[in-house]
Amino acid sequence: MTYQYNLWDIDNDKHKDEIEFISNGGAHSYYHLRIRLSSKKKWIEFPTFEIDLPYPHKIKNLTELGEMYPQFVVYDFDDDDLKEIYLNLYNLSSIPTGYGLTSKQILIDYEDDKLNVIDFKK
Repeated sequence: MTYQYNLWDIDNDKHKDEIEFISNGGAHSYYHLRIRLSSKKKWIEFPTFEIDLPYPHKIKNLTELGEMYPQFVVYDFDDDDLKEIYLNLYNLSSIPTGYGLTSKQILIDYEDDKLNVIDFKK
């Protein structure tokens, strides 16, 4: 099972980008992330970034984020007029050490012509 979204322009090229969550096929499915930026034309895989509710939540401000604890939000978290992808991952221990993450709440931010994965900080 796959959830596909083509609702947001993450790389600011005026074209919507594709965000997908792909099921592991288990009895209680978890979904890993992959993104295809319209400017890059190839999929960027995040096979260990898993959530179990791949539904986008809308928030009006950061306070709502702490009240609802959603797993997937697309929002301009740093006020740079570009949307970032927030994930509240299922399990921090599955994140590769190369990312230097210390929290299961992460942001995927398009900056310097690439997607950067960072810890989410309120």
